[in-house]
Amino acid sequence: MKKRNSFSELSITAQMKYLQKTFQNSAQKPVFTKSDDEQIWSLMESAKMNIGILAAKGIVETSRSYAIYNRWINFLYWEKQYRLHIFFLQKFLKSLSENRKTFHPLINIQIYPFSVFLSYQETRDVISIQMQEAVIGLADSQIKDLAHAISSRKKEHLNQIFKAIQQEPQIGKIRDYFQENLPVRKEMIKTNGRYFNLVEVFSKVNKTFFNNTMKQPIIKWSAQPNKCRMGTYNYQTDTIMINKALDQKQTPDYVIEFVMYHEMLHKALGFDQKGNRRIAHTTKFRKLEKSFPDYEKAEAYINHLSMPAA
Repeated sequence: MKKRNSFSELSITAQMKYLQKTFQNSAQKPVFTKSDDEQIWSLMESAKMNIGILAAKGIVETSRSYAIYNRWINFLYWEKQYRLHIFFLQKFLKSLSENRKTFHPLINIQIYPFSVFLSYQETRDVISIQMQEAVIGLADSQIKDLAHAISSRKKEHLNQIFKAIQQEPQIGKIRDYFQENLPVRKEMIKTNGRYFNLVEVFSKVNKTFFNNTMKQPIIKWSAQPNKCRMGTYNYQTDTIMINKALDQKQTPDYVIEFVMYHEMLHKALGFDQKGNRRIAHTTKFRKLEKSFPDYEKAEAYINHLSMPAA
């Protein structure tokens, strides 16, 4: 059997992992050299060519994973934006090193074009961090704040930083670029979790707060639990996604109902457009959100949410 050692012969998943490893290795060097830049540009050229072949076959238009990969490569390729990706990693790693006394010495950072803004797993020896590609647009001060929040391991501090970052217009633009109008997944959408059925939760909230007037959108659990984003509403696909971390025995009903209510408000109210900025959490939205009977209790629970055991 022929050994698959050429980048162009790797699977899409393997190509993404290879690029991530190359980016991080370059970022960890004292100086990003011309030779490093030429090596990565050669990889980007190869990836761009592969995507062109797949697009000609119609695969990019029908496969969600290939479509995301296509957008990621085009994003990094355009005006050599992979350099911004690497420079972000350099700054982020430097900021983390400044918090070395309170942070694990071994870290693995990957920046992907997926929907989850940030997730991380901590073991005795290493912390693995995965972030959304939109973070490369952060200002230096925001990078430092993000690194400090992660290294402090204080969930409330981290949540505050993320809420602020995700309100930035350029962050929303980049996330939308990667997530809007993707091919619909063909697999069965699961609404029934281990402890909660999302259709039942939606129906209860619809009856209680919307007088059964809201048409049911696509509802699903997130693929993996995460600490930062309890739910999302996608205007383009009319989809509510609830964080799988909430599907735990100890989660109070009012918590998951509040998260569902929050996302249903997004569907009901839409968003305001001010110039290039999309505002979803308007004054009216916040007023209605706080009218939820257990608003403060739900927020407090979410801020101290623990991840389910693997």
